[in-house]
Amino acid sequence: MERTEPITAPLDQAANAAHSGHSFSTSTTKVRFAVQPKHGKRDVTRLSTQANGRLDFTSDAVELSKTKRRLFRRPVETKWTFARSQIFDARITGLEVFFDVHTPEGIQQVIVIPAKRGLARTIYEHLPTRMTPARAEEQAALDQHAERIKTLTPITWVTYALIAINLLVYLAMCAGGVGVMAENVALTVGWGTNYGPQTLSGEWWRLLSSVFVHFGLFHFAFNMVSLYLMGRLAERLYGSARFLALYLFAGLTGSLVSVLWHPINNSAGASGAIFGVFGALLVFLLKYRRELPTSIAVQQRTSILVLIGYNLFSGFTHHGIDNGAHLGGLAGGMLIGFTLARSLNEPARSKTALRSLIVSGVLALTVLGASLYVLTEIREAIAVELARQKQSATPTPGLPAPDA
Repeated sequence: MERTEPITAPLDQAANAAHSGHSFSTSTTKVRFAVQPKHGKRDVTRLSTQANGRLDFTSDAVELSKTKRRLFRRPVETKWTFARSQIFDARITGLEVFFDVHTPEGIQQVIVIPAKRGLARTIYEHLPTRMTPARAEEQAALDQHAERIKTLTPITWVTYALIAINLLVYLAMCAGGVGVMAENVALTVGWGTNYGPQTLSGEWWRLLSSVFVHFGLFHFAFNMVSLYLMGRLAERLYGSARFLALYLFAGLTGSLVSVLWHPINNSAGASGAIFGVFGALLVFLLKYRRELPTSIAVQQRTSILVLIGYNLFSGFTHHGIDNGAHLGGLAGGMLIGFTLARSLNEPARSKTALRSLIVSGVLALTVLGASLYVLTEIREAIAVELARQKQSATPTPGLPAPDA
């Protein structure tokens, strides 16, 4: 956890002395670095601006230098020297260390990436600990946010329960002859996949059961890792009961769109519901962005958009991936997520809780009812199409379209 020290407060002499007394095992540390004008609050730097060089600490300064070698000419060394009194807002993100340098000409942002993985923390600890008031306020907000959402939902039991159910179904399928890698795909239909011909023949329960069925180990593992990483966050923000409702609703809408998109396919998997979780998180981050620390809102929103974009692109460019389930789950998650989302502030949560539940319930029943009505009405047309396809090439459930 970073310590906070306002820019207006005098720097603690003992802390400074401790920092200046640290030393590396060697006097010079190899790093990649960039020095650039600071724009906004985001820690962003282009790879093209980074240079290989050296980092040195002295008692009163931090020095960065790089050497440009020239053919048949003497090397040219460029050096940046930053007084410790000018350094503020040091922070560490994975392997990258950032700090700001305040000069009369403006603020420069410095990024340092050490050549050795374990040195990022050491470099960070050698930098001054002082913060600007804005950074100190943001850090306090980050700390309070983490504690607040944990208090709202201390244990994300629904996420763990969903993973456990999926695991039990997968193990049972393996024991039942389907195989670890789903070698016997035809048997998966008996476990409740969303196999169009049977779903459309009145076995509507397959729309939900298919959410817990997977085609092999990789399909199962990929979905469960995604659920673990994103499900816990969504459950903390929405609450356990609401998270379970949106997960199941997104799973259903994903299955509905899947069977409409590919009525002859054999589809299964949790990713339609997981896409719904992505959509619900995105809606929450937009609806209540002012209640979240800016850095968290931006980082999470970017991560979710990248996940959605990458998976949809992969689905459209690779055979055997059911993007119908992905898009249906995403739409369902965003739709129900908008009505289920509640403020993080307790008074506001209590005030709107009942109204959001009523609106969500009416919305869910309307969407599911309308979807089933449409499926019932077009079932005969789909049956004719299925019969035509059977005459040309008999489909079998051995050709699945997993929504991984």
